[in-house]
Amino acid sequence: GGAREGVCPLVRGASAEVNAYVASRLRQVAKEVGAEYAHQACEPNVVVLFTADPEQLLSEASRTKRFNYSGVSNRKAQQFKASTQPVRWMHGSATPGMKTRDARPYNALVVVDASKAADVKISALADYVSMVSLADVQTRAAPDHSIINLFDNAKGAAPQAMTDADRAYLRAVYRAR
Repeated sequence: GGAREGVCPLVRGASAEVNAYVASRLRQVAKEVGAEYAHQACEPNVVVLFTADPEQLLSEASRTKRFNYSGVSNRKAQQFKASTQPVRWMHGSATPGMKTRDARPYNALVVVDASKAADVKISALADYVSMVSLADVQTRAAPDHSIINLFDNAKGAAPQAMTDADRAYLRAVYRAR
């Protein structure tokens, strides 16, 4: 499976409205940029979890072996676990050690620190989550006016929605076969 056969999101931990909104925004963005979208009864490969306590969530998930870090370098797994960003994410590959030649992840795990992201408009947050879920944005520097800068810029300087350049990047990622 994996996101190459279709994006299959699972959004949990926020209110039912927010979970549904983020999942539907992911679906909409995937469609706009030409990413396949899995239909009913798919195995989730983009998992977005909202939590007030990311450390607790991650240590519990490790203990119960709920997160699978296979296909992720140890360094990346450690960075993910140690991150204090409002939103952290990790992409996996289909098979350990397999190198993909493009920025399309096979799966994505996104953890949103609900308290740190509380001041961000949900529409902006959903666009940010869509961007980091659908492409390995760390393969290039984010342009100044990218949704990727949502948490980096001085208040009000970051765009509050995905930009045309962001969409063009995602389209290029999904065109590169």
